[in-house]
Amino acid sequence: MTTIKQGNYVLFEDIESVKELYRAGEASAYNKAQLGQLLGEEPVAATSTAYMHWAFEDRAVEIEKLDQEDRYYFLRLFYLKEDKTARIYQLVNEQSMRIRYGLSGNGRNGWMIRWERLKPDLLQFRRERFQIERDQISHVHPRPLLSQIHLQEMLRPIAIKPEVQQLVHLTSTSGFDLEDESNQSADAAFRLLDNLREDHVSEHGRDAMQVARWTMNLDSQVQCHFCSTQYPRYEEMVDRDPFGIKTRFNYAFSSQRVLNLTEGDVLFITTSFKQGNTYCTALFDLAVFHITRWLEEKGVIVLFSAGGGRSGEGFVSYEELFQELTVAYNATNWPGIVVGGINPNALCIESNYASIVTCYAPPHEKKPDFDESSGATSVIAGLVVRAQQYAQTTGRQYLKPAEIKNLLKTCGRRLTVQPVGDICLPDWESIKAGIAELLP
Repeated sequence: MTTIKQGNYVLFEDIESVKELYRAGEASAYNKAQLGQLLGEEPVAATSTAYMHWAFEDRAVEIEKLDQEDRYYFLRLFYLKEDKTARIYQLVNEQSMRIRYGLSGNGRNGWMIRWERLKPDLLQFRRERFQIERDQISHVHPRPLLSQIHLQEMLRPIAIKPEVQQLVHLTSTSGFDLEDESNQSADAAFRLLDNLREDHVSEHGRDAMQVARWTMNLDSQVQCHFCSTQYPRYEEMVDRDPFGIKTRFNYAFSSQRVLNLTEGDVLFITTSFKQGNTYCTALFDLAVFHITRWLEEKGVIVLFSAGGGRSGEGFVSYEELFQELTVAYNATNWPGIVVGGINPNALCIESNYASIVTCYAPPHEKKPDFDESSGATSVIAGLVVRAQQYAQTTGRQYLKPAEIKNLLKTCGRRLTVQPVGDICLPDWESIKAGIAELLP
């Protein structure tokens, strides 16, 4: 029998499986009636053992604005709620799978333990199998009243999509007190984090956007925005200081800023997470993988840093982990563009690496100290924006994510660098020539 423990994330294969769980009272959210409405189901009271919670429940208002097909995409990811009582679900079939994702990319060591998908025919829970590990039980704080967390303020409006192309960087915050800036309002806090001012962004994030702007080399109107990777949870906003904020990739990738991206827009993130002693690309996070696939279907280009650092054992391969995830996610074609770093002389790799890495890039000449995969991803983000702008001037539509990915793999200087082997360093003239070959 397979155990699903607290914090385990489960990606359901289809929406009917989720509806079945909701009708049985086994799937829940802070606002249970709203979850039912999003699913198109009559309201059902959750059972006392309903600890399978919707992963995007704090984004319900934004997701409600999506059309039904897109909405269902976001309604398939749930997690077993963590509530200090160490409750455990036992699944009926021993062959059923589980995904362990902590709080979906919270940055802690070892937060990713297992990463397999739960099949729809294995969803029947047996309440008599529900167990409590009594030696782990501790005091459970009462859940805050809805009025305490400003639930009425959750009706946040979605911003209207601008006509110009968007470049959005997901980054960490710095230099402001969230509680003070938001006047202790949940609604205001989420608005601030979804639309970060540049003076609220970390130095790393500001450097990343500056490098991307330099690389764009454009006078055209491209709107650049910052969105936080760090969020609180509504349920924690009463007792925590400051609001229990931590890195939550699932919140960042479901922000109103990201949900509003459309064809031709570019999203990039230079934050990675630590698995054991290895920094991995954020694309390995289940929620990020799931949403990136959705964004690419809309024509949005999404870029990720490969991760890595000079400390400890230096740069390493996570090929084995990538292959395991490929099987677990049933990913014949991975979404997203992963960028690795190389030193200015193109002599040695300056990031972790695996076959998932699309291309590599040296640091920008104006900011040589902003290097490794963060600097490289920022350079490539700028190149992608420039490529999309150039494609528009030729009279064709924006390039598709697959076309951009292929250009980055093939249009540039090719060289062999150990221990990776053959790599491509994209440059503007080569990409420009590659776009010309795509024209009818």
